[in-house]
Amino acid sequence: MRELESLRGSCRGQTVVFIGNGTSIRPYDLSRIRHRTFASNYFVPFGLTRWGLSLDFYLCNDPRVFFIPWERYQVQRGLVPPGGDLLRAPSPADYIAERELYRKTRVILPASLDWYDFAHPLFEGADTAALAAWLPRQAAAGGAEGLFVYHVRPPAARFSAEGLRRRLRRRLLYRGRFKAHGFDPRGYTYTVPRWLDGLLPPLAPSALAPPADGRFGVPVWAVNSFCNVVLPALFLLGFDTIVLLGVDYDKEGYFFNPYRSPHDRFFYREEFDELYYLFRLARTLPHAPKIKIVRTGTNHLTPPDGFVDFEEICA
Repeated sequence: MRELESLRGSCRGQTVVFIGNGTSIRPYDLSRIRHRTFASNYFVPFGLTRWGLSLDFYLCNDPRVFFIPWERYQVQRGLVPPGGDLLRAPSPADYIAERELYRKTRVILPASLDWYDFAHPLFEGADTAALAAWLPRQAAAGGAEGLFVYHVRPPAARFSAEGLRRRLRRRLLYRGRFKAHGFDPRGYTYTVPRWLDGLLPPLAPSALAPPADGRFGVPVWAVNSFCNVVLPALFLLGFDTIVLLGVDYDKEGYFFNPYRSPHDRFFYREEFDELYYLFRLARTLPHAPKIKIVRTGTNHLTPPDGFVDFEEICA
């Protein structure tokens, strides 16, 4: 296994298409994309099976996703598709191991796959010791050159300086509430003052700097994994342009399993603000990556560098 930090800046001058799992990607033939590709979570196995594309990078931060087949995850979460059919496919971990995906795709994972509590109901009856040993087992089987790890830092302690800053920011922007329901992003723009982002950042810019020990990691700071680690990883790789496709930020389900959330149609406002904060932070990075979004007709996000049509990223 290798440290993700060893790839810092390795993609300078290149364009990457990050493919999310939103329903907006369903009409497109993703095998036509001509740039580097990066995906996460249940895109493996469903995206690879559906489109047969060759993926350059894959990242999964959440062990509840990585080790749990969608069929079981869906039942436990009550995510029923319109047709009512259960999708049967191996977990991302099993798919990667069975096909040795790390030989052609750079697989990026937490260095400790037990960072999230294995006491979660999804792991009931599982051999958690074997799950925790998945990385060294795959490395020994020939995956050492294709597996890259980062380090999950614990969230800030409640009464630490960083924890107090987070709580104060949440109180000022969201009246202290976490995951407040009912947000509608249509027409929403990021209006958090720059002085507030500077004084009370949700993620300190220093967290993205090269670490002295060569072990890149970010704290658990964001509501979702895309902000928490995927976009920071894309920044680390040094891409000149990041194009987002299928990052829908709604609760219409996934491309392989559409459903309607019984509570909210969209993500929480705090999730939108965390993403827009990272968009703003990107401007201050040494390589200042451009961030664009593929126009799908259902876009709820406003990209800092504009929209592109799908045909523009195809061969």
